[in-house]
Amino acid sequence: MKKVALVLVIFIFVLTIIGGNMFWNHKLSKTYADAKVANKTHQDKTAQQEAKRKLQEQSKIDQLTARLPEPLKNKIRDAASENKEVQIMMIVGSDGTGVAEQLQTQLNKSYGFDLFKVNEENVGQSSSLDFYNKQLDSLLSLKKNDQPDVVIYTPLIYNDDHKVSTEDTEAVMSLVNENFKEKYSQLIFLVQPPNYSAKFDYLNDRIDNVKTYAKDQGITYLDYLTEWPKKAKARSKLTTKDGHTPNDQGKKVWTTYLTNYFTSED
Repeated sequence: MKKVALVLVIFIFVLTIIGGNMFWNHKLSKTYADAKVANKTHQDKTAQQEAKRKLQEQSKIDQLTARLPEPLKNKIRDAASENKEVQIMMIVGSDGTGVAEQLQTQLNKSYGFDLFKVNEENVGQSSSLDFYNKQLDSLLSLKKNDQPDVVIYTPLIYNDDHKVSTEDTEAVMSLVNENFKEKYSQLIFLVQPPNYSAKFDYLNDRIDNVKTYAKDQGITYLDYLTEWPKKAKARSKLTTKDGHTPNDQGKKVWTTYLTNYFTSED
Protein backbone atom coordinates (compact mmCIF):
# COMPACT_ATOMS: atom_id res chain seq x y z
CA MET A 1 0.00 0.00 0.00
CA LYS A 2 2.85 2.32 0.85
CA LYS A 3 4.44 1.57 -2.52
CA VAL A 4 1.22 2.43 -4.33
CA ALA A 5 0.94 5.68 -2.41
CA LEU A 6 4.56 6.57 -3.20
CA VAL A 7 4.06 5.82 -6.87
CA LEU A 8 0.91 7.97 -6.84
CA VAL A 9 2.76 10.86 -5.20
CA ILE A 10 5.58 10.64 -7.73
CA PHE A 11 3.08 10.48 -10.59
CA ILE A 12 1.25 13.56 -9.31
CA PHE A 13 4.62 15.38 -8.86
CA VAL A 14 5.67 14.56 -12.42
CA LEU A 15 2.30 15.70 -13.78
CA THR A 16 2.66 18.94 -11.82
CA ILE A 17 6.10 19.59 -13.30
CA ILE A 18 4.93 18.76 -16.82
CA GLY A 19 1.82 20.88 -16.44
CA GLY A 20 3.79 23.78 -15.03
CA ASN A 21 6.34 23.54 -17.80
CA MET A 22 3.59 23.52 -20.42
CA PHE A 23 1.96 26.51 -18.74
CA TRP A 24 5.16 28.54 -18.68
CA ASN A 25 6.04 27.56 -22.22
CA HIS A 26 2.61 28.72 -23.34
CA LYS A 27 2.95 31.94 -21.35
CA LEU A 28 6.43 32.61 -22.76
CA SER A 29 5.21 31.92 -26.29
CA LYS A 30 2.30 34.30 -25.81
CA THR A 31 4.59 36.96 -24.29
CA TYR A 32 6.99 36.60 -27.23
CA ALA A 33 4.13 36.78 -29.73
CA ASP A 34 2.70 39.85 -28.00
CA ALA A 35 6.15 41.49 -27.94
CA LYS A 36 6.63 40.70 -31.63
CA VAL A 37 3.27 42.28 -32.49
CA ALA A 38 4.05 45.32 -30.31
CA ASN A 39 7.47 45.69 -31.93
CA LYS A 40 5.99 45.50 -35.43
CA THR A 41 3.35 48.04 -34.46
CA HIS A 42 6.09 50.33 -33.13
CA GLN A 43 8.17 49.86 -36.29
CA ASP A 44 5.14 50.59 -38.49
CA LYS A 45 4.35 53.71 -36.48
CA THR A 46 7.99 54.85 -36.60
CA ALA A 47 8.11 54.24 -40.36
CA GLN A 48 4.92 56.24 -40.83
CA GLN A 49 6.28 59.09 -38.75
CA GLU A 50 9.55 59.05 -40.71
CA ALA A 51 7.68 59.01 -44.02
CA LYS A 52 5.54 61.94 -42.84
CA ARG A 53 8.66 63.82 -41.73
CA LYS A 54 10.33 63.21 -45.10
CA LEU A 55 7.25 64.47 -46.96
CA GLN A 56 7.14 67.61 -44.82
CA GLU A 57 10.87 68.13 -45.30
CA GLN A 58 10.58 67.68 -49.07
CA SER A 59 7.65 70.05 -49.24
CA LYS A 60 9.65 72.69 -47.38
CA ILE A 61 12.66 72.20 -49.66
CA ASP A 62 10.44 72.50 -52.74
CA GLN A 63 9.11 75.79 -51.37
CA LEU A 64 12.54 77.17 -50.48
CA THR A 65 14.08 76.25 -53.85
CA ALA A 66 11.12 77.31 -55.97
CA ARG A 67 12.87 80.29 -57.62
CA LEU A 68 16.33 78.81 -57.97
CA PRO A 69 17.81 77.74 -61.32
CA GLU A 70 16.95 74.11 -62.02
CA PRO A 71 20.51 72.73 -61.65
CA LEU A 72 20.92 74.36 -58.24
CA LYS A 73 17.43 73.33 -57.19
CA ASN A 74 18.15 69.70 -58.08
CA LYS A 75 21.49 69.75 -56.30
CA ILE A 76 19.87 70.89 -53.05
CA ARG A 77 17.04 68.36 -53.36
CA ASP A 78 19.42 65.49 -54.10
CA ALA A 79 21.67 66.37 -51.17
CA ALA A 80 18.70 66.41 -48.80
CA SER A 81 17.34 63.06 -50.04
CA GLU A 82 20.78 61.44 -49.74
CA ASN A 83 21.52 62.94 -46.31
CA LYS A 84 24.48 64.86 -47.71
CA GLU A 85 25.58 68.48 -47.39
CA VAL A 86 25.58 71.10 -50.12
CA GLN A 87 29.16 72.34 -50.11
CA ILE A 88 29.39 76.06 -50.91
CA MET A 89 32.79 77.64 -51.46
CA MET A 90 33.03 81.41 -51.28
CA ILE A 91 36.16 82.89 -52.87
CA VAL A 92 36.73 86.38 -51.52
CA GLY A 93 39.35 88.99 -50.82
CA SER A 94 40.21 90.07 -47.29
CA ASP A 95 37.06 92.18 -47.08
CA GLY A 96 34.82 89.13 -47.23
CA THR A 97 35.93 87.55 -43.95
CA GLY A 98 33.09 86.29 -41.75
CA VAL A 99 30.28 86.19 -44.30
CA ALA A 100 30.52 82.43 -44.95
CA GLU A 101 30.01 81.47 -41.33
CA GLN A 102 26.98 83.72 -41.03
CA LEU A 103 25.54 82.40 -44.28
CA GLN A 104 25.87 78.77 -43.20
CA THR A 105 24.08 79.52 -39.94
CA GLN A 106 21.23 81.34 -41.66
CA LEU A 107 20.72 78.75 -44.42
CA ASN A 108 20.63 75.80 -42.03
CA LYS A 109 18.22 77.73 -39.82
CA SER A 110 15.94 78.42 -42.81
CA TYR A 111 15.99 74.81 -44.05
CA GLY A 112 15.64 73.41 -40.54
CA PHE A 113 18.62 71.07 -40.50
CA ASP A 114 22.33 70.98 -41.37
CA LEU A 115 22.03 70.86 -45.15
CA PHE A 116 24.64 73.48 -46.09
CA LYS A 117 28.33 73.73 -45.36
CA VAL A 118 29.81 77.08 -46.39
CA ASN A 119 33.58 77.46 -46.58
CA GLU A 120 35.37 80.72 -47.21
CA GLU A 121 38.54 80.73 -49.27
CA ASN A 122 40.08 84.06 -48.44
CA VAL A 123 42.84 85.08 -50.84
CA GLY A 124 43.92 88.03 -48.73
CA GLN A 125 45.43 90.86 -50.73
CA SER A 126 46.23 88.74 -53.81
CA SER A 127 45.35 90.28 -57.15
CA SER A 128 43.21 88.34 -59.61
CA LEU A 129 46.29 87.32 -61.61
CA ASP A 130 48.19 86.18 -58.51
CA PHE A 131 45.20 84.19 -57.34
CA TYR A 132 44.80 82.53 -60.73
CA ASN A 133 48.49 81.74 -61.15
CA LYS A 134 49.40 80.78 -57.58
CA GLN A 135 46.32 79.77 -55.58
CA LEU A 136 43.65 78.36 -57.85
CA ASP A 137 45.31 74.96 -58.32
CA SER A 138 45.01 74.17 -54.62
CA LEU A 139 41.23 74.68 -54.83
CA LEU A 140 41.08 72.36 -57.81
CA SER A 141 42.88 69.58 -55.95
CA LEU A 142 40.68 69.14 -52.91
CA LYS A 143 39.82 65.77 -51.41
CA LYS A 144 36.45 64.40 -52.46
CA ASN A 145 34.72 65.26 -49.18
CA ASP A 146 35.86 68.89 -49.50
CA GLN A 147 35.01 69.40 -53.16
CA PRO A 148 32.45 72.18 -53.69
CA ASP A 149 28.98 71.81 -55.18
CA VAL A 150 28.62 75.58 -55.51
CA VAL A 151 31.29 78.26 -55.93
CA ILE A 152 30.49 81.91 -55.26
CA TYR A 153 33.29 83.98 -56.71
CA THR A 154 33.71 87.64 -55.82
CA PRO A 155 35.96 89.43 -58.36
CA LEU A 156 38.97 90.92 -56.63
CA ILE A 157 38.40 94.45 -57.83
CA TYR A 158 39.74 96.21 -54.75
CA ASN A 159 42.83 93.98 -54.71
CA ASP A 160 43.33 94.69 -58.41
CA ASP A 161 43.22 98.47 -58.06
CA HIS A 162 46.30 99.98 -59.75
CA LYS A 163 47.63 96.45 -60.36
CA VAL A 164 45.32 94.65 -62.79
CA SER A 165 43.15 96.06 -65.58
CA THR A 166 39.39 95.65 -65.65
CA GLU A 167 39.80 93.44 -68.73
CA ASP A 168 42.16 91.11 -66.89
CA THR A 169 39.90 91.03 -63.84
CA GLU A 170 37.06 89.97 -66.10
CA ALA A 171 39.20 87.44 -67.98
CA VAL A 172 40.26 85.78 -64.72
CA MET A 173 36.62 85.47 -63.70
CA SER A 174 35.89 83.55 -66.90
CA LEU A 175 39.00 81.39 -66.48
CA VAL A 176 38.13 80.54 -62.88
CA ASN A 177 34.64 79.55 -64.04
CA GLU A 178 36.03 77.35 -66.81
CA ASN A 179 38.64 75.70 -64.59
CA PHE A 180 36.17 74.81 -61.88
CA LYS A 181 33.61 73.38 -64.29
CA GLU A 182 36.27 71.40 -66.09
CA LYS A 183 37.44 69.89 -62.80
CA TYR A 184 34.03 69.46 -61.20
CA SER A 185 31.57 68.83 -64.02
CA GLN A 186 28.40 69.21 -61.91
CA LEU A 187 29.51 72.37 -60.14
CA ILE A 188 27.34 75.49 -59.97
CA PHE A 189 29.40 78.66 -60.50
CA LEU A 190 28.02 81.99 -59.31
CA VAL A 191 29.54 85.47 -59.32
CA GLN A 192 28.80 88.09 -56.73
CA PRO A 193 30.32 91.58 -56.85
CA PRO A 194 32.16 93.27 -54.03
CA ASN A 195 30.12 96.07 -52.49
CA TYR A 196 30.34 99.61 -53.83
CA SER A 197 32.93 101.99 -52.44
CA ALA A 198 31.87 104.95 -50.36
CA LYS A 199 34.92 106.88 -51.60
CA PHE A 200 35.96 105.98 -55.14
CA ASP A 201 33.47 106.14 -57.97
CA TYR A 202 35.95 104.80 -60.53
CA LEU A 203 36.03 101.50 -58.60
CA ASN A 204 32.25 101.45 -58.61
CA ASP A 205 32.40 101.81 -62.40
CA ARG A 206 34.69 98.78 -62.55
CA ILE A 207 32.19 96.83 -60.46
CA ASP A 208 29.40 97.76 -62.87
CA ASN A 209 31.56 96.70 -65.83
CA VAL A 210 32.08 93.27 -64.28
CA LYS A 211 28.33 92.90 -63.88
CA THR A 212 27.81 93.56 -67.58
CA TYR A 213 30.63 91.20 -68.52
CA ALA A 214 29.29 88.35 -66.36
CA LYS A 215 25.86 88.62 -67.91
CA ASP A 216 27.34 88.72 -71.41
CA GLN A 217 29.28 85.54 -70.60
CA GLY A 218 26.17 83.78 -69.33
CA ILE A 219 27.54 83.54 -65.78
CA THR A 220 24.89 83.72 -63.08
CA TYR A 221 25.37 87.05 -61.32
CA LEU A 222 24.09 87.61 -57.78
CA ASP A 223 23.48 91.34 -57.70
CA TYR A 224 23.26 92.07 -53.99
CA LEU A 225 24.20 95.67 -54.80
CA THR A 226 20.50 96.24 -55.33
CA GLU A 227 20.41 96.17 -51.51
CA TRP A 228 23.41 98.48 -51.10
CA PRO A 229 22.83 102.21 -50.47
CA LYS A 230 23.05 104.56 -53.42
CA LYS A 231 24.62 107.52 -51.62
CA ALA A 232 28.20 107.65 -50.34
CA LYS A 233 27.19 108.81 -46.87
CA ALA A 234 24.87 105.85 -46.39
CA ARG A 235 27.49 103.47 -47.79
CA SER A 236 30.07 104.73 -45.31
CA LYS A 237 27.83 103.53 -42.48
CA LEU A 238 28.18 99.96 -43.78
CA THR A 239 31.94 100.00 -44.27
CA THR A 240 35.14 100.47 -42.29
CA LYS A 241 37.37 103.53 -42.69
CA ASP A 242 38.70 102.41 -46.07
CA GLY A 243 35.23 102.95 -47.53
CA HIS A 244 34.74 99.44 -48.95
CA THR A 245 35.45 96.71 -46.40
CA PRO A 246 32.04 95.80 -44.92
CA ASN A 247 31.58 96.29 -41.20
CA ASP A 248 29.16 94.09 -39.25
CA GLN A 249 26.16 95.94 -40.67
CA GLY A 250 27.55 95.65 -44.19
CA LYS A 251 28.15 91.93 -43.79
CA LYS A 252 24.58 91.55 -42.62
CA VAL A 253 23.35 93.07 -45.91
CA TRP A 254 25.54 90.64 -47.85
CA THR A 255 24.45 87.62 -45.77
CA THR A 256 20.77 88.53 -45.91
CA TYR A 257 20.83 88.83 -49.70
CA LEU A 258 22.50 85.43 -50.14
CA THR A 259 20.18 83.78 -47.63
CA ASN A 260 17.17 85.16 -49.49
CA TYR A 261 18.60 83.95 -52.80
CA PHE A 262 19.03 80.38 -51.55
CA THR A 263 15.60 80.37 -49.92
CA SER A 264 13.67 81.95 -52.84
CA GLU A 265 12.65 84.92 -50.73
CA ASP A 266 12.24 88.51 -51.91
